[in-house]
Amino acid sequence: MSARIRSLAVLIAMTLLATPVLPREAPQHLVEHMKIQLEVAKRGRPAPSFSVRVGPITSLVPLKGHYDADQVFGAPFVDELRDGIAYYLSQKGVKVVDGVADLQVAGRIIGYEDFRGGGEHGAEVRMLAAFLRHGQKVYEQEVKSLFKFRGEGEATDKLKPVYKAKTGSKSIEFPEVLFTKIAADLGEKIYIVLDQERKSLVSLGAPDPGASRGTTGRMR
Repeated sequence: MSARIRSLAVLIAMTLLATPVLPREAPQHLVEHMKIQLEVAKRGRPAPSFSVRVGPITSLVPLKGHYDADQVFGAPFVDELRDGIAYYLSQKGVKVVDGVADLQVAGRIIGYEDFRGGGEHGAEVRMLAAFLRHGQKVYEQEVKSLFKFRGEGEATDKLKPVYKAKTGSKSIEFPEVLFTKIAADLGEKIYIVLDQERKSLVSLGAPDPGASRGTTGRMR
């Protein structure tokens, strides 16, 4: 090998070593994925008029199996889920606040199972939702969300053009789609409770403008 070729080889090697390795982009928060993936539909009648504070949300079980829910977004899943449900309710027309509210919605995740392989890719999350008025529990209901896909591409492929249009990049991972869908689904089910049980959850001293005449709240 000539001296010139050896020098060129050394120069190429040094250039490769000096090329910086770009860090992977930090995970986005769940709410950011909701804004990209979802168009939240509002119901026919007005949302409940009382204010709602969401949280805390905790978990009694590990949120890790084939997928690690705590590593999908920018913060632990319970925090991301709290913010995701709050955002979802606000998009439904609920007055969501951070401070003192007419009603507090808290949650405890009591079940987690995920699936990967054999034509089933997805997860199920079960949460016990508690509705509190002045710190006192007035209602409680288990809500759960289950999503299964035949393959990860079934969930991500149709969203890649959406991400490209809204972010400039087609980059989207299956867990980001999966757990965003689960958070939105739990948010919808909590909204249904707020809507159907609006009179029994909170009394504001005046009829709720969104409530039907003659409808009374039910406590299950």
